[in-house]
This record gives sequence, structure tokens and C-alpha cells, in this order.
Amino acid sequence: MFTSSSADGHNFHAVCEALAQPEPLMSPTRFHNSVHNVAAGYWSIATRAMRPANVLSALDASFGAGLLEAAAQVSADREPCLLIAYDSDYPEPLRTLRPIAAPLGVALLLSPQASERSLARIEVGLTRDSATQMDDAALEHLRRSVPAARALPLLRAVATQSASTVVLDYLDGLQMQVAVQPLSRSLTGG
Repeated sequence: MFTSSSADGHNFHAVCEALAQPEPLMSPTRFHNSVHNVAAGYWSIATRAMRPANVLSALDASFGAGLLEAAAQVSADREPCLLIAYDSDYPEPLRTLRPIAAPLGVALLLSPQASERSLARIEVGLTRDSATQMDDAALEHLRRSVPAARALPLLRAVATQSASTVVLDYLDGLQMQVAVQPLSRSLTGG
């Protein structure tokens, strides 16, 4: 499962520049890299993965939509699902309209059964509560300005091994509630 608010903004910008020329010429490579599922395609080639991959975009709600979809897949198929959420910035003038503060990627492997390598059990739901904020100002700025960084409160709960419920930004007036129950004492397996 891949999710991104805007995929490859630099490639999109280059395509727009080429199409704006008096004689628009498009590189076939540039064109095929402009589709939103290109990351999933290259991933499947690099890893020789033959299974289908879902790719979605929900603008600023992309991480939440990806987490919800991945959790639903795990529940329905009873098989692990890798969630990869990523965002990168645009060059100007698109950056003025769609600023992304920093490139960021997050990967979570969701599984229907705990293993010796599992770090936490999560339950995903919806709520109207306010999103959980980060204590550190720089991390809070990142959480607010990069859609994939909406995952930061969840990552903090898993990394600190704290049993808690975090609320992640999702849609206007509707957030993701994620209950986190640690399964191990440390990220190194101790």
C-alpha cells in the first residue's frame, strides 16, 4: 500500500514545463514517471514483488487514508500489508501553492498476527477529537506541514513503547484514533 499527497512534484513540474512550450515534446520516461503509482511499480520491480499494490492519494489526509486502507486489508485478507507513505516538495511556482516543508517517508508493516519482531498492536477508528500534537516544536511543525508526517504521534507511541491512544489528522472534522498497545520492551528486541 503506497500513499502520497502529491507523489513526485519535481517530475510533475517538468511535465508541465514541457507541455507549456510552443512545441511540447514529452520524454517517454518522464511521462511514465508522472503517474501516481510509479513508486509502487519501481518497488515491485526492485523487490520482485508479484502481488498487486494499492496506491492512493487523499491530499493532506493521505497518511490516514493509507493507514485505514492497510488496516482494512489486513483485517479482510488476514495477511501482512506494508504501508509506505511519502511526500516531497514541489519546485516554484508550484511550491507557493503547495508547500511541503521537507521530504519525508514512513513505512509500517501491519500484520494480522503478532510475531517476535512485532512492536505494538494497534486498533484504528475514527473520532472527532483534536489531533495529538508533538511536544517538540520542530516535530510539531513537521507534523503540520508534511502530510506523511501526520504519522509522527503514532511513531512516537510505538518508539517509546507507551500504551496510549493517539489521534491523527485525517479529514476536516474527522480524525483517526489509533490505540497503541506495546508488545516488546525496546526497538532492539530487548
